[in-house]
Amino acid sequence: MPTMYEIYAQYAPEYDALVTHEDYQGQLAQTLHRLYDVTNKDVIEFGVGTGRVTAMLVEKARHITCCDRSPHMLAYAQQKLQAYADKLTFVQRDNLELNRVERQVDCLIEGWSFGHTVLDHPETMDDVIDRLVAGCMALVRPGGAVILIETMGTMVEDPAPPLAALAHFYARLRDQHGFAEHVIRTDYAFADEEEAAQIMGFFFGEEMREQILTTRQAIIKEYTGVWIKHITD
Repeated sequence: MPTMYEIYAQYAPEYDALVTHEDYQGQLAQTLHRLYDVTNKDVIEFGVGTGRVTAMLVEKARHITCCDRSPHMLAYAQQKLQAYADKLTFVQRDNLELNRVERQVDCLIEGWSFGHTVLDHPETMDDVIDRLVAGCMALVRPGGAVILIETMGTMVEDPAPPLAALAHFYARLRDQHGFAEHVIRTDYAFADEEEAAQIMGFFFGEEMREQILTTRQAIIKEYTGVWIKHITD
């Protein structure tokens, strides 16, 4: 099985097959639009991947700058969203390069991406979290919002950060930086357990693949956290 970063670098179609089966009840899009109206707003998105969150926002937004450190993912997203080419700009950029963005926007959003950056720097975790948040805040105009989307558990009964480091990250967002937390169900739905095992196993590993086949699940529980901070000045 390829590593997570190998998937991001080389397996966009397989990754897209995973995320397009997630949130079959549309809870994430509803939550995002309820928390912040992007109508005619300028948006920048980090960790754009294959463009799943982008697609939720692009019809209403004025313009979205789509950032990801993987050119492979960006190329796939650009092709997938070509019908909206006049409203999208694609930029190869790492999350820690927020300070290279030269113009402010109304909304900054990231999905399942900052958590990886935090995990990649265990010795300087708090500094990285604070740097990410400061970079986000500097990019958003007064009246806008910063929205962070991260996992709260896959194939679990109750929502919880799957790693202690992520629990620390989420707590720091709430307690040190004043983000409001919203937890929602974003379950995966597949045609049958064989499809679920194949697609989920490719990304999450053999243990999950075997568990899905053993329990014969075609609906896989998923919890997602959405953290938002409105910028007032």
